[in-house]
Amino acid sequence: MDEPPTIQAFNIGDRVIPLGATTTLSWQVTDATSLSIDNGIGEVTGQSSIPIAPTEDTIYTLTATNGAGSVTAQVDVDVFYPPVISLFTSDVNNVGYRVPRSRFPGR
Repeated sequence: MDEPPTIQAFNIGDRVIPLGATTTLSWQVTDATSLSIDNGIGEVTGQSSIPIAPTEDTIYTLTATNGAGSVTAQVDVDVFYPPVISLFTSDVNNVGYRVPRSRFPGR
């Protein structure tokens, strides 16, 4: 090959996800003999997408290589921690909606 590979696209399904969720990395590359993605993913030659479940904000770098050289592209994902309700109480005397007494005959 006289030219390095071409990365036409490197995308992420959802750029912002809650902790524990998955999203998908996908790519379109031509003229590459090998493809890899950093951050523990590794070799992805022969694939066009993979699911990921990051536990923190992460930048992923796709590296496409052939005999003429290497090219890279990056995407990032932001992971947020959803709120946790640890206690919920209710006081029926302070609920915003009250059923009229007329709905309960005999009271």
